[in-house]
Amino acid sequence: MGTTGVAPEAGGITRYRFQTVPQKQPKKQQQKNILSLVNAKFICYFPVNSTRTEKPFVSDDPISRVVRSFPAAFFQNLAEQMDAAFAKALRLSEQHYAEPERCNMLGQSRHACCEEGFRLAAQEAGITSLASHTDPPGGRYSLVKSEGVHLIRSNVQVHCGPPRPTQFRKAWAALNNWLDPVQLDLLKETPPPSPDRLCGMVVVTANKRHGDSSVPAFVGVGIPRSDLSDWVVLEPINNVLALYHNIAPRTHTPLAPVVEIKDRATPRLKKGFCDGQKTR
Repeated sequence: MGTTGVAPEAGGITRYRFQTVPQKQPKKQQQKNILSLVNAKFICYFPVNSTRTEKPFVSDDPISRVVRSFPAAFFQNLAEQMDAAFAKALRLSEQHYAEPERCNMLGQSRHACCEEGFRLAAQEAGITSLASHTDPPGGRYSLVKSEGVHLIRSNVQVHCGPPRPTQFRKAWAALNNWLDPVQLDLLKETPPPSPDRLCGMVVVTANKRHGDSSVPAFVGVGIPRSDLSDWVVLEPINNVLALYHNIAPRTHTPLAPVVEIKDRATPRLKKGFCDGQKTR
């Protein structure tokens, strides 16, 4: 069995390949050999901790990547816009509809107002925002992107679970397959997925039936699994804003230098004192 090693690649990953030459053997013996890594190709990827002095930024903390890609003003605007969207949706549904239609239209109004507020929050912060078409056509959804990070909205729910798996959400969530555990294959080489792009979702939930309908129950940012089965990480908007304090010295205008004021006074003995003795 031949063994080859490859030097550490980007992200602190080392690749080792174990390769053997297939031979004609009985089926039982072949199966036994495959399990013992004989007559097969096996590639494994694992982190090399001994040669790294810091944690890999991209893969270990996707929320920090979001924070570095968007200004704090965007998330401040987002929190305000989501509050305003819920208040506006309640006002519209109460003004134009009666029960039982009012309850259904409240959900529709929330969706429309949150979509509008999402784009406004980005525009006010100078971030690119789009109203993209779904595929297949028939609907539109808001997309905000900056430096390889793409943000879309989760549907409004009464819990913080993963969103409804619509086609466009599944397509964008597939960008996060590099965050999933590596699935090893004994029969073929599987290159690691590219971490160049990241999908995040703005998560806004409503209070339950007897709660306050004029404000959201929760506003936050989530990084979904590539299959939308769960969140890789989900943080409230306040926690996201708090992360900006850690990078503030590098992004804010430097403080003005301290002005030193020199004391130009000259010490002198008071008249009437000589050698430490007061004259009488």
